[in-house]
Amino acid sequence: MSGPLPQPATYSDLADLSRLAIDLDDMDNAQTSQLVTQLIALHARSLPVYLADAAPFAAAKQQHAKDVVNMIAADQMMTVDKLADYKVERNQAVSTGYFPIEFTGFHDLSIDYLLAELVRRQESEISTIGAICDKLKDAPSVRPLAEESLGAAKGHLESLQELLRSVSA
Repeated sequence: MSGPLPQPATYSDLADLSRLAIDLDDMDNAQTSQLVTQLIALHARSLPVYLADAAPFAAAKQQHAKDVVNMIAADQMMTVDKLADYKVERNQAVSTGYFPIEFTGFHDLSIDYLLAELVRRQESEISTIGAICDKLKDAPSVRPLAEESLGAAKGHLESLQELLRSVSA
């Protein structure tokens, strides 16, 4: 005789199957998850987010620059929340990673001095986010979030470049 008869599917089994069907809309799930994790870490551990907590020196005339950096950090953390929600909805772990150790060297610098570094890093992040967007072309459920973060990153770069021009003039 053969083994025990298979049990009929339960409601929870069917719910799991429907969730699986939704996830299959995306390309390879592991790759999508990894790319979303990279986006989360990129935003959550950016220099503006670090400086929002590290509070670089800002004289009264530099307060606007500090406010802009804090606004960028807040925008980036809203993006992290959206991307984390995407992963949580799929029962995936959310990891933000760690700040780069070189950020500790920025504690005692003025916000004006840091603007060039912020611009340089923002340009690099735009390149990375763009590459991630390209890799997510077959992931229709998350690509719009990635493209939204790319658009925001470009806007943040414009704000930083404007600040840099204003302190250089």
